[in-house]
Amino acid sequence: MLIKSSIITLVYFLWYFLILLVNIITANIHVAAIVLSKKINIIPVMIHFETQVKSNTLKVLLANSITLTPGTLTVSINDNQLKIHCLDRRFAIVPENFIFEKILRKIEDVM
Repeated sequence: MLIKSSIITLVYFLWYFLILLVNIITANIHVAAIVLSKKINIIPVMIHFETQVKSNTLKVLLANSITLTPGTLTVSINDNQLKIHCLDRRFAIVPENFIFEKILRKIEDVM
């Protein structure tokens, strides 16, 4: 059973990092488009995101993943609250669509 849960956890982590890589590439393109445009039309926002992830290690992974994605920066983590600065409101996280958190919660369920 331990081997099976380890393999499932590994698969989830691989899935997580693949999605992270895709998000980094996509966000780089969006930020480059903003920087290279003649008229910079951005509306920076600071959002507060309440995560359902319970593990402190996975919360840090989540926060670092957000910061690695261009156009977003995790400013602080306080209990379950993440304070995130977004270069433009289009980069703001929609909690019900936030795939990073969904995968991390699945990892917690397996662990």
